[in-house]
Amino acid sequence: MKEMTAIDLFCGAGGLSEGFQQAGFTILAGNDFDEHAGATFRLAHDAAEFLPGPIEEIGASRFLKATGLKKRRTGLLNRWAALSGIQRL
Repeated sequence: MKEMTAIDLFCGAGGLSEGFQQAGFTILAGNDFDEHAGATFRLAHDAAEFLPGPIEEIGASRFLKATGLKKRRTGLLNRWAALSGIQRL
């Protein structure tokens, strides 16, 4: 069976990544602007790369380099950011 891989954008502490990992995915990388959440992500997913900072400042090439993936070879690109609007209230 082909390996299922995932990159998690707006990953926070990595809860959704944990669910994907339990479902059989290999988490390759995560991104969030919150360094504190990133520290937790790193602990929970120590084999994954954490790319800190605003997503608009991180290009696709940086994700490819961090994960060793080639263009158009990502299994899953998760972008869960449901709380971003609520945080501004």
